[in-house]
Amino acid sequence: MAAADPQGHEAGEPSRGGLTSTASTADIGLKNSYEVSTSTLNGQTTFGSGDDVVHVNGNFGQLYMGEGHDTVHLAQQGASFGHNEAVKLHDVEAIDTTGYGANKVSLSIDDVLNMTDGDNHLTIVGESGDSVTLTANGNNHWTVVESNAQFTTYAYSDPSMQAVVEISNQLNAQVS
Repeated sequence: MAAADPQGHEAGEPSRGGLTSTASTADIGLKNSYEVSTSTLNGQTTFGSGDDVVHVNGNFGQLYMGEGHDTVHLAQQGASFGHNEAVKLHDVEAIDTTGYGANKVSLSIDDVLNMTDGDNHLTIVGESGDSVTLTANGNNHWTVVESNAQFTTYAYSDPSMQAVVEISNQLNAQVS
């Protein structure tokens, strides 16, 4: 018979130090993030819960960006982004105009409300030479609610519509 160690285990038997383990399971949530150009979408119209980037470099149909922080990047030289593009996008949090010359973004309050998610918050980043025009409806208008070295934040608020747009101070902004 083999000699026992101080815990009572026989020689060759592993010591567990008095600890036991119970098997269990856990759910692990995965987020798929996409980075894709509109010219290569091949019919994909819905993205997942990750932080997606869509490079707009051609015509595209309806795009549902899903959960996460989703960005539309204007990836054409001197691109224009306006109502015709905004009505095709859903759940967008940011527009990026960097890297392709003087790009122009022109959005109405309705465009912002329709293309963003439930909090109606949009961030627009860009560089010198890029421009943004925000327009309002009727007697209502966009007002500056905060300005710092990097961004100017505009709010639109009337009894039926509320939105916030942050615009990089690198951009030339026209707001009414």
